[in-house]
Amino acid sequence: MDKRPLIGVSLCAVVLLVLGSLSNVVGYQTVQRSQQNLIKERINQRELLFQTIVDIANNKEIQRIILKSQMSRGIFPPSEIPVITKNQLRQMYLLGLMLSKF
Repeated sequence: MDKRPLIGVSLCAVVLLVLGSLSNVVGYQTVQRSQQNLIKERINQRELLFQTIVDIANNKEIQRIILKSQMSRGIFPPSEIPVITKNQLRQMYLLGLMLSKF
């Protein structure tokens, strides 16, 4: 009995197994990469939201409108309007997250 066809079939089987396992590794890495991209996108969106809120809160025109509205209702806030920083906003956000879980 000739062993050459058996060796050829065995080699083909080994090659197919190796290629199959490599495709699983590539697929797994692709899923990991897409999850990392999604996490980065969410972080970037949150940072953009924080920056937008800080910009709006510190906008002088908006502060003037709020001040006029409060004064028309008889509320007289302090003469100096505080400036909100991104770090303060981030802390308030985390506090809000913790309080919302109770």
